[in-house]
Amino acid sequence: MTEGPSTVRPSLGASALLDRMRPKSLTSFLVTTSDGRLVGLVLRDDLERG
Repeated sequence: MTEGPSTVRPSLGASALLDRMRPKSLTSFLVTTSDGRLVGLVLRDDLERG
């Protein structure tokens, strides 16, 4: 079974995002509101640089 895209809420901080990405070797998250509206994309490279 294939998993859907990984999503996070806009309120999640950079360190928390990285903590979620590293164990699964994820490189990005879709940022969505509580009603599922897409508001952005966060890349692991950007978090590690910032």
